[in-house]
Amino acid sequence: MDLFLLKERKTGGIFNSKPIPPDVLSEILNCARITPIDNNNQDWKFVAITDNNIKQELFSVTGFESIKKAQTVVAFFVEQAPLSVEYACCATEAMVIAANFYKVGIFRHLTNNQAYNKRVNSLLNAPNRYNLVALISLGYYDYAPPNICKMPSLSHMVEYEKFK
Repeated sequence: MDLFLLKERKTGGIFNSKPIPPDVLSEILNCARITPIDNNNQDWKFVAITDNNIKQELFSVTGFESIKKAQTVVAFFVEQAPLSVEYACCATEAMVIAANFYKVGIFRHLTNNQAYNKRVNSLLNAPNRYNLVALISLGYYDYAPPNICKMPSLSHMVEYEKFK
């Protein structure tokens, strides 16, 4: 089995000005929506942001450079519930894989419990029951981002049966 989409994805935050077609954005968001979790209780909401003024305000609040350059920023919110953040992380990874499939670049900022969350919630009119867990910048690259992440080997990370 070739797991190209997992093995070859790269992260970069410098995007060009090519807009993401609405059907492609919908598919990327849909892959997060259908992420399998316990009881299919997807208690999350997405706010897809393309307005440059709102992106500039988000940048001012967070300092994330990729937000200014993204064609779309997805603010990922979860309701306060047990394991909601953990499940949301699964859903954001589904978005990463879907974006890679469509050749859309992605830069994911995990934001759970950050100092600026209340300001972002206010900026986006999020109801109090929702917590911001990620800001996801999406766009197309003019280049292939380098794979600068050095990861440990699988044998370094895996123990079988129990720790030795």
